[in-house]
Amino acid sequence: TVYFKNNTTRHWRVRRDAPGITIEEKVHLRAKVLELIREDSQQIAIQIALLIAKIARSDYPREWPELFTVLTQQLQGADGLATQRIYLVLHHILKELSTKRLVADQKNFSEITSQLFSPLYGQWLADTETLKTLEDAGSITSDHQTVAERWRFCLKALRRLV
Repeated sequence: TVYFKNNTTRHWRVRRDAPGITIEEKVHLRAKVLELIREDSQQIAIQIALLIAKIARSDYPREWPELFTVLTQQLQGADGLATQRIYLVLHHILKELSTKRLVADQKNFSEITSQLFSPLYGQWLADTETLKTLEDAGSITSDHQTVAERWRFCLKALRRLV
C-alpha cells in the first residue's frame, strides 16, 4: 500500500518522458482500492485513504465522477469500522481537494460541499449524542472508541467543508 501510494504521483499521469498507467488500468485500480477501505489495521487504512486522496486529486471529477456517490453508498448499511474508514477516506480526499486553487476546482469543491455537508453533519450530531450518552453511563468499550474516531473524522471533514 505504501509503495503504491508513494508511486501514484510519479506514474499516475501520462507524461512525455513516461507512459504512465493506461485508462483501463486506472479504472481497475480505482475499483480495487475502494474495496480495501475496510482495512482492520489503522496504519494501513491511513495509507489507503491517502492513496485514494491522491488519485482523487488527479482524477476527480473528469475521470472519476462517481467517487463521492460510491462512498456515500458504502455508508448505507456499513458497520462501525467500515463507517469510520469511509469517513477517514472522506477526510483525506477533502483535505487534498481543498488545496486546489483553480476556479474550476474550487467550483467542484463547492458542489462537493453541498452534496456532503448534510449527511456529514447529521452523522456528527448523532455521534455527539452517542458520546454524551456513553459519558453519562460511564462505560467505554471498543465500539465506543470506534464511534469516537468516526466523530473525530466527521469533524475534520466538516472543517474542510466549512
